Amino acid sequence: MNNKELLSILESIERDKGVDREVLIQAVEAAVATAAKKSEGVSDDTEATATFDRQTGRLVVVVGGREIDSARLTRIAAQTAKQVDPRSGARRHLHRVPGSGGRYRDRLGSPL
Repeated sequence: MNNKELLSILESIERDKGVDREVLIQAVEAAVATAAKKSEGVSDDTEATATFDRQTGRLVVVVGGREIDSARLTRIAAQTAKQVDPRSGARRHLHRVPGSGGRYRDRLGSPL
């Protein structure tokens, strides 16, 4: 997937779901930075950033001070944008516990 395709996907989601583009871009940047850390096999303490150019659609990913190839991470960016909840602007999967079927959603923030 190239830069233009990612921009097109974001525009489509913004139009179809009514989600603010900036919310989509922030979700994409956060998800790609996290995915980049995992793909590079670095520790959780290592700094990773993803910056999305709003005009060109270019995604710049830096892990541990070194720029990495973002082409393999654009699929993750597109999938993340599709998961943004138009009502809250939050990614839907942030409130899921794997294997729970969502039944713990109302207990977020409470002690275990």
